[in-house]
Amino acid sequence: MQLVWLIPSLAMGVFFGLSSGMWQMAVMSGISALIALLLRFRGRKSKPFRLKINQRGVFINGKRAPKYMRLWRREWREEYARQFEQLVAGLQQELLKSSFEPLSFVGGFNLELNLADLGPHLFLVGPTGSGKSRWLQLVLGSMSGEAQLLLADYKGGVTLSPFGEPITDLSTKEDREAFWSSLSILLEERERYLVVHAVARASETSLKPVVVVVDELAHALREDRGALAALSAVAARGRSLGVHLICASQSVSGVPRELLVNLNMRVILAGVDEVDALQLGAKTRPQRVAGVGAGQVIGGPEFRFPFRQVPIQVQQHSNREQPQPVR
Repeated sequence: MQLVWLIPSLAMGVFFGLSSGMWQMAVMSGISALIALLLRFRGRKSKPFRLKINQRGVFINGKRAPKYMRLWRREWREEYARQFEQLVAGLQQELLKSSFEPLSFVGGFNLELNLADLGPHLFLVGPTGSGKSRWLQLVLGSMSGEAQLLLADYKGGVTLSPFGEPITDLSTKEDREAFWSSLSILLEERERYLVVHAVARASETSLKPVVVVVDELAHALREDRGALAALSAVAARGRSLGVHLICASQSVSGVPRELLVNLNMRVILAGVDEVDALQLGAKTRPQRVAGVGAGQVIGGPEFRFPFRQVPIQVQQHSNREQPQPVR
């Protein structure tokens, strides 16, 4: 019985009580409401439930849970927190594996990817609030090998500063121009190195891979004229030279086709615009899941990753050099 159905009779009983002094109807309506309230509370308290977190979301007794956690019952939230901590513990074990191939990384629960095999360049699209920064940190923190990171964070350095000294939109114009010019110099030096050693690929030499990471790509392209030429050159020529790109943006808008066409490994996060998803080749879009981030590798699986800040240990390499930006 819905409690709202008893409101008219209760209001009518109060009206008659005030006008005629006959309170019997109000008392009976009040008793009925109290009984209904007790029955509902008892039913909620004793009714068993089964909560399950999978790739499609959070389900309670086989039905999708409400989108907003504040609408959940207390015991649902407690069970969700317990299962979420188990997922995080499993992810910690994945992050601590030592058998990764170079440039392999953890992209989410039960998801391991390799930038060299699937890329060689990665493009991440996620709107504000989708967990884009958190996913980038997960990727860089778990990446194996001894890659040198060259970082450009056009969101003030908030996302990438834990992994080195990035240039940012707050850096001087001269520093930013020097950074983008240095990428072209890096490619030319590596090309000459391959010619001297008579090999076709950097993987056949002792050259360490380089990963150029750009957060807020569209903003970087708008701010600095040299960014497009440098990044397009890396995207077009970087595979054989061992230079890889990881670019993140809130939208495809503002990213020229000459650059986008070479960003082969594409990842979208929940909330991405439908037009952006279609332009990137996605047939479906990942759905938001309460409490965790949701994403999809274009042409690959959907995945979940820790959305809120949780203490996750990442793989450490004792002989890994501290990355420095090219000057």
